[in-house]
Amino acid sequence: MKEVVIVSGSRTAIGNFGGGLKTVSVVDLGSLVMKDTLKRVNLKPVPSQEMEDIAPDTLKGKGVIELEKKGYDWDDAATPIAIDEVIMGNVL
Repeated sequence: MKEVVIVSGSRTAIGNFGGGLKTVSVVDLGSLVMKDTLKRVNLKPVPSQEMEDIAPDTLKGKGVIELEKKGYDWDDAATPIAIDEVIMGNVL
């Protein structure tokens, strides 16, 4: 197992049922939090070797593809980090 590190914390806005966040999907809200957290500590996500090994041949070696460019605004000077799993939510 590789070293596990909590790099920072971030949270979403708190909304009311049927309020201003009702049109924001859970995926979009979660990705905003993840991106904010990583940018705050100057990290950028990169695929791990394991992820590259299972990627379709048509995507291997392509770098950032057209689909990813929409959301790709990472600082090239940021430290790369491979993210294997993300667990979000409240743990009691």
